[in-house]
Amino acid sequence: PLREWLILDGDNNFIKKVNYDTIDPIAKNLLKVGIGNKVGLADVGGNLISELREWKIFSFEGQYALVKEGDKYGVLNAGGSLTVPVAYDTLILGEDYLVGALVKEGKKKEWHALQYSGEILFKRDCDALNIGNQGYFSFLENSSWGFLNYKGERTVPNQYDAVQPFINGRAIAHYMGSDGVINRS
Repeated sequence: PLREWLILDGDNNFIKKVNYDTIDPIAKNLLKVGIGNKVGLADVGGNLISELREWKIFSFEGQYALVKEGDKYGVLNAGGSLTVPVAYDTLILGEDYLVGALVKEGKKKEWHALQYSGEILFKRDCDALNIGNQGYFSFLENSSWGFLNYKGERTVPNQYDAVQPFINGRAIAHYMGSDGVINRS
């Protein structure tokens, strides 16, 4: 049932009344509001800035939040707009980039490396794609790991049993029972 809420400023001065079932702070200057089984974003004045939908809005990391609608994921920005459509079966958020998977034809996955703006940097059919570090993404294909650059070009062949992200141009790779250090080429 709708409830009447009073919006107050930091000094407990009345700003306005709003009607929602639920109101929860979700980020600085943002509220998650709900009516029935639909939720959306509102500013601190209680003004709706996104549509109300049957989705889950996760916590904001900086200016972006992961959203889930049904069994699909997308990204919502602090302005209330979807920057990445709610279309991905898997979506992993990193500091600078995110990766998402679309299940195609049974169990085959098409992975996308994306910017938070929603721009797709590249697409790749592979078993796994991990968040990029220093412009490089690790990928698993035919049971072996390698690296791709932000354009999707293979820079380190997928020949390793396991890899760690690059730090200062070097990464740890596990190959035939031993660990070693590799560079980006």
